This record gives sequence, structure tokens and C-alpha cells, in this order.
Amino acid sequence: MSNRIIVLDTETTGLDPKYDKIIEVGLVIMDGFEVVDQFQEYYNPGRSIHPNATKVHGLTEEFLSVFGTFNGKKIAELLEGAVLVIHNAQFDVRFLNKEFEVLNMPPISNAVIDTLDIARKTFPGAPASLDALCSRFKIPNNHRHYHGALLDALLLVKVYSHLRNHGVTKIEFTENTSQNTVRLSNAIIDVSDSEEENYIKMINDLQ
Repeated sequence: MSNRIIVLDTETTGLDPKYDKIIEVGLVIMDGFEVVDQFQEYYNPGRSIHPNATKVHGLTEEFLSVFGTFNGKKIAELLEGAVLVIHNAQFDVRFLNKEFEVLNMPPISNAVIDTLDIARKTFPGAPASLDALCSRFKIPNNHRHYHGALLDALLLVKVYSHLRNHGVTKIEFTENTSQNTVRLSNAIIDVSDSEEENYIKMINDLQ
């Protein structure tokens, strides 16, 4: 198991990866549990953005018109060999895999830790959105007027730090890390469609 962890988030033009596109990727790159770098990139989707999606992330077609298309090669290189930490992993992984498919690239094969799944198992019945977890752990997020891929990834780093204390599984990092044994969730991707349903509800609530 690599000691390279990437906390990841995306923003999209809508909810359906068959038709919608990724318009922002935000990554926080960690060596063990030390943040060593961050990455953010916007993309011109070449299609319209659903108005309700813009209400969530604030990104417009005009703003994105000056950027290039999704840079699959660069993203794949950054993700290579890393354990991915994602909140509502199914949503982001499905979009990333569709973008890779369009570029004739292989799908994601990384181990994926879904913090939404951890939160639901750890705090049954309690709200498990990123905002709710920031509130639970007293993480300031007053500056978060819109969802943003890098902004949310940076918040998720802090949330994940708290959730690790409730981890259900231990994995071993390589010997060169400063903390060889760490508490993590099981790596999962196979979650129910309720993950996407929650995102849809969030957008509908904004109407």
C-alpha cells in the first residue's frame, strides 16, 4: 500500500456522466498524513451547464470558455499509485471514468476511501454531508459560499483527519513514512445509488 494519499473532488455540468462533463478537479496530495502539494484545474466542457449545478458551484460557461478540455493524461499521472479519499466516491469516480473512457484511457484502479461511507457507519442516522461533518468537528467553513473542487478537497482533508480516529481498519504504509500503522476505512467503490440520490436532493433543495 502506497503512502501517497490524494484527497479529491470534482465539479460537473450536471448529474449524469453519460451527458455531463467535469469542469473542475481539485486534489490535495499527501505523503502519509502530511500535505505536500495541491492541484486545481478548470475545464471547458463544450456544453451547457445545468442552472441548478451552477447554483451549487457558481461556475459559468463564460468563465470556463477560456480553459482547455479535460486533461486526462495529467490527472491519471497525478493519481497513479495513490490511495484516493473522496466524499461520495461513486459520483466522482463515475465521472472520472467516463472522461477517461472518452479519451480511450483505462478506468481508475486505485483504492478508494469513501468518507461518506465512513461517516454513515460511524454516526448512524446523523447528517453526513461535508457541511454537516465540518459542523460536527468544528471545522470553519464560513468562506464556502459555493462548492469548489479544491476548496472542498481542502475541507475534506480536515474532516478525514477526524474520521481517521474512528477508522475500522488498519493498513500498512511503506517503511519510509513517518507513521507506519494508520487507521483507515476499507477501500470501497461499490456503494448504493443513494449516494447520487443525496446529491440530487441537495441540488433540488436549492430550487
